[in-house]
Amino acid sequence: MKEIKSNSQKKLKLILLEFSFFLFIFATILPSNLLLNQILKQSCIQSGYKKLICDEISQSNNNKTEKIEEELQPYVAKINVIITFLYTSVPAILQLFLGPWSDKYGRKSVMNLASIGYVLTHTLAAAICYYSDNIHPLPPWIFIFCYIPVNFLGGFQSMLTAIVCYIKDTCEESKCFYHFTIIEILILFGYFCGILLCSILVELTNAVNIFIIAAICTFIGAIIVIFFIDESLKEIEKSYNLNSILSCSHIFDMIKTCLIPRALHQRSILLSLIFIISLNKFVTDDERNLCYLFERVVYNWTLNDHNFFEATKMLMTVAGTTFAMTVLKNFLKISDLILIAFAIFSNLIDNILRAFAKQSWQVYVISIFSSTRMIVHPLCRSLISSIVLQNEMGKVMSFASTIESIVNFILMPIYLSVYEATFLTFPGAFYFVSAGIGIITLLIVFYVIFVNGFVVNIKKKYVEI
Repeated sequence: MKEIKSNSQKKLKLILLEFSFFLFIFATILPSNLLLNQILKQSCIQSGYKKLICDEISQSNNNKTEKIEEELQPYVAKINVIITFLYTSVPAILQLFLGPWSDKYGRKSVMNLASIGYVLTHTLAAAICYYSDNIHPLPPWIFIFCYIPVNFLGGFQSMLTAIVCYIKDTCEESKCFYHFTIIEILILFGYFCGILLCSILVELTNAVNIFIIAAICTFIGAIIVIFFIDESLKEIEKSYNLNSILSCSHIFDMIKTCLIPRALHQRSILLSLIFIISLNKFVTDDERNLCYLFERVVYNWTLNDHNFFEATKMLMTVAGTTFAMTVLKNFLKISDLILIAFAIFSNLIDNILRAFAKQSWQVYVISIFSSTRMIVHPLCRSLISSIVLQNEMGKVMSFASTIESIVNFILMPIYLSVYEATFLTFPGAFYFVSAGIGIITLLIVFYVIFVNGFVVNIKKKYVEI
């Protein structure tokens, strides 16, 4: 009876944690494109144009404002890339310490820090937006400061790492994949709700109120995490300080854990899975930062047009992920690695076709190809969790975040350079960069399939002997 009650409490805590994670994602996405519009408007005002014209350019793209936007786009793109770089790189550096630290001191403290960061960031964004719109226009780069609290307190990566480790700590190995998939679906659903409600709220209220709504959501999420979620590790060191967090020993432990020789080629499989996650994440997530600018140039889309498309695409992805999980994996029993290869190849086709799409309806049809792309992450994390021990998971996830940051640092400037050089002649050229990354990722998957097949044959021979 006590065991049943304990399991019920664990399930309830996990549901609450997943709900709070959804709130953080929703609050991040709700004002994201609105923030880009605010940057566009403030860039316009800073360039000396009248406020009336700048208000118009932030709301729609027409012949009258097209030349002004062509002038502003490179500057806006640079600010957007800086925000993206800050959003990914700073938390990744902190992950060098926080992930290994959580293996020793617990997951809850990491989640608490990230939660507080979300609250401070969205409150600051609302304040800056209010001051800029109602008191005095601020330079567009000031919005970069909104992202300082959440990034320097761990941000999305720390929260995701802590939740993945929490699942590993509290769930049976056979059920980890399903909870990892739920996390991915919640990310998509958070995107969907944020984009959809943004389109509705833009018509009903102003940017300041939307930022306030986002801040309230993060506050609710923080309350849940801080007061209702228990520590998942049974044995932790309770006394700690800043020096214990920023100790270089965490980095050495992380590197040692990920590079230590493992039986049956598990080290090479582990590292390959980490690179697959990192490359696929960049292609599926980080290119989105240029997509809105691309769509304004090619399709003359407004913010509402972009939001409707993103919401539709998210629904397709949720449906595709659910189909892959239930039909392809559970019913047809297709192996995890084959599913990963299928999802990456489908997304590769999506990128190639999207580069040449000239009509809005074509983009919607093409999105069917990438509808299974999000199945890659939970499958890889599930495979990783089957390789590493409980007290290694934080270190491995931190190493993965570091690789993601390095990938972002190398590839994002390439994206920006390609877009700036081609957005007037062939705006979709940056999709070919995504396709190239997809090919590299696919080759890594084929390598893992080959090595895994070799390992399976060794195990069979050992059993026969």
